Amino acid sequence: MTSDDMNKNERRAIGKPAIPRGHVRDACLAEALRIIEELGVEALSFREVSRRLGVSYQAPYKHFESKDSIIAELLTRCFDEFASHLEAGPLSGNAAQDMYALGENYFDYARRFPTKYRLMFETPMPEPEKHPAMMAQARRAFTLLKVRLAAMTVLPIAPTGQSSANLDALFVWSVVHGLASILNADTIKTLNFSEWELHQAAAHCLARIGVGLGGNAALAGNPPG
Repeated sequence: MTSDDMNKNERRAIGKPAIPRGHVRDACLAEALRIIEELGVEALSFREVSRRLGVSYQAPYKHFESKDSIIAELLTRCFDEFASHLEAGPLSGNAAQDMYALGENYFDYARRFPTKYRLMFETPMPEPEKHPAMMAQARRAFTLLKVRLAAMTVLPIAPTGQSSANLDALFVWSVVHGLASILNADTIKTLNFSEWELHQAAAHCLARIGVGLGGNAALAGNPPG
């Protein structure tokens, strides 16, 4: 009897439909994400995944070595999805407008997928050397940001007269990430912001970034409609 046959029998015994052959791995990942969303990453365990799926306790071990392996695979997929979301849409040919679009896509992803966003940026990463695919996808979004910035004319910082692509990208990322995290937090509801201000917060942030990068009018003053 194969592991898939065992999966079918176990799930039938508790009144659940069998997981299709070859889909146990994806089912484990989907259930792991639901556990993280409901209870936090600390509650994630193979036992809880298998209990919810109605499969044997050993079933997840056939696809993942450890809890860290599940988290690493989730992070790999999340970072891949995140980077694809950032670069969604055609380039306009205007570097500042394209940078603004990337920022809008960033806020949109954080708003639409808060669990995945928190998982990427608030969860300790499993050992990088053991999960190269995870690290490659994690770097992809930052590289995209640097490429968009490189296409712009960014003023150097006085008095050094120097500019660093890494530091400029870190500046943009830290500001956008900070606001996205605040807007996702319950604390913002306790502050005296109007609905209009909250709605405009992302656009205002991106405009201020434009000023900080060198006062580019297309980014700072004329965001795309």
